[in-house]
Amino acid sequence: IVCGQYSQLAKAFDESIITDGLDITRVRWGRYEADLCTHLKQKLTQMAALGLFALGMRRLVVADFAYATATADLTETLKTGPRADLYIAHYIAALPAAARAAREHKALFAFDAEDFHLGDLPDNSANSQVRSLVKYIESKYLPLAAYVTAASPLIGENYAEIYDIKHPTTILNVFPRPTEPHTCVVPEGNPSIYWFSQTIGPDRGLEVAMHAIAISRSRPHFYIRGNPALGYIERLRAIAAQLGVAEQVHFLAPCEPTELERLGAAFDIGYVGEQSHTQNRQIALTNKLFSYISSGIPIVASNIPAHQAISENFGQAMILFNSDSPKSLADCFDHYLLNPRNLLNAKAEAWRLAQTVFNWEIEEEKLINVVKATLSKSDN
Repeated sequence: IVCGQYSQLAKAFDESIITDGLDITRVRWGRYEADLCTHLKQKLTQMAALGLFALGMRRLVVADFAYATATADLTETLKTGPRADLYIAHYIAALPAAARAAREHKALFAFDAEDFHLGDLPDNSANSQVRSLVKYIESKYLPLAAYVTAASPLIGENYAEIYDIKHPTTILNVFPRPTEPHTCVVPEGNPSIYWFSQTIGPDRGLEVAMHAIAISRSRPHFYIRGNPALGYIERLRAIAAQLGVAEQVHFLAPCEPTELERLGAAFDIGYVGEQSHTQNRQIALTNKLFSYISSGIPIVASNIPAHQAISENFGQAMILFNSDSPKSLADCFDHYLLNPRNLLNAKAEAWRLAQTVFNWEIEEEKLINVVKATLSKSDN
C-alpha cells in the first residue's frame, strides 16, 4: 500500500486497523505532516504546473502535477518502489501515479471511483479550472485502465458515457456483515432522527430536516454527528431556535469509524438528505445508507436520482421525500414514528438487508473477481 499521510487523526485510525504483513509506504504531504522543505517543494511544483495549465499548456505531465500537491511524490514513490502486477488508484491525485508506475514497470493499472469526480464541484466559472484538470486527466488515463470500479451504478454510467469506457463494475460502499443486533439507547428515550458525516456543513439537507421536525406530528429529536464547518453549528442553532425546536436538536462529537454502526443503533431513523447542488451528489450513494441498515435502523432519504434508482432494493427499510419539501420529509418521519408496526417492520427489514444483501462479504467478492479476471487476462 502506498498512501498519502496528511492528518494526525487519520493516521491514528490507520494504525488501529493495520494488520501484520501489510507493507505500507506513506507519502507525507501538507503543512502538518511534511517537513518544511518537502511541503514547499510540493506546493511550488503544483503552483508551477497550475500556472502552465492556465496558460494553455495542455500536456499530461503538467495536468498530473497541477491537480494535487501529493501527486508528484506519489508518482516517484511508486515508480522507484517494488514492481506490482496491478496498480489500483483511488482518487484523482493517485491516478497519474498508478498509470505512470504501471508504464514504468510494464504492468497494469486500474481506477476505483468513489465519486463522480468531474461532478464533485458545481459547474460554474469559479470551478472551471479544476473541472478542466479532472476531465483532462481522466480522459487521458481511464481509457488505458485495465478496469474501472465505481461506488454507485449511476457513477459508473456517467464514467462510461463521458469517457467511452466499458461500464465500470459497481462496488458499493458497504460495511462488514453485522454479527448480532446492536443495543444502544438514547438517554432521553424520545423519537429520534440520526445523521452523521465527517463534516457538519451546508447542502446536506440539515436545514430541511430542521423545518420538518418543527412541523412533524411525532416531534422527534434530531441527533447530528461530525466535525462542524466554521460557524455552521451556530447557523443551525439559530434556525432551530427560530423554529422552536432548539431543545430537540443535539450535536454529537465524532466517533471512531468502527463505532458508527453500534452507536447508530440508538436511534429510530437514519437520515440521508443529500441535495442536488452538484452532479456527483445527485448520483452518489453515501456510506450513511449502508451504515444505517448495519445499525438495524430504516432510512428516510431525499429523492435524488441515486436514491430513486436503489430504493426498490430497500423495501420497507427506506422511504423517499421530496428534497425541497419539509412537509414531505415530516410525513416520512411520521410514517415510521407514529406507527410502531411500520417502524418495527422497517427495522427488521434493515437488519435483514445488512445480513443478506448489503455487506462487504458480498461486495468484496465482486472486487476480487474483477482483479482475478484482469490478472488472468494479463497472464494469457
